[in-house]
Amino acid sequence: MTTDHPSAAGMSRRRLLQAMAMAGAAATLPWQAIAAEPAKQRVKWRDYSPRARAIVERSLVIDMLGVLSMDDRPEAFAGHISDADAAMFRECGITGFHTSFGIGGPNAYEDVMTFLAAWQGFVGRNDDLFLLVDKAGDLDRAKAAGKIAVMMGVQDADHFRTPADVKTFQQIGQRCSQLTYNAQNLIG
Repeated sequence: MTTDHPSAAGMSRRRLLQAMAMAGAAATLPWQAIAAEPAKQRVKWRDYSPRARAIVERSLVIDMLGVLSMDDRPEAFAGHISDADAAMFRECGITGFHTSFGIGGPNAYEDVMTFLAAWQGFVGRNDDLFLLVDKAGDLDRAKAAGKIAVMMGVQDADHFRTPADVKTFQQIGQRCSQLTYNAQNLIG
């Protein structure tokens, strides 16, 4: 029996060795140079096959580690998104992003409060593009409206000092929390 995507068990030894060699060669590519390519040389949404675009267009595509900005300072979220950035988000095909920053340490409670408040304001100021996720159905609602769903959360649980803090942060919009990030905390 043959398939379009044979497993390693179904491959000939020669084909398996070729695949391993290709994977090894790919691992040696200069990824920094590829990432530094000018934007005009990068693959655009319209460059993907119609079949690939159709799959993405009918699917919920969620990026759980896709920060919208590498700048996590509250002032980075103080204004409106640029037209160019809005166009990039609309074209990317992703239905939703998780605001995934690792925020921990001695001031985690206050820092996460500030981070979530900044995100609430940013999404509110850019509500023509973004929609905050409260419930799972909001992902469908965002897709239907042509918006990007934003799931507020952090990559740590250092801000949960007591069990009651979980409810507090849920009430202000946090929907996801990784238990630990780079260090131990009261939970993990």
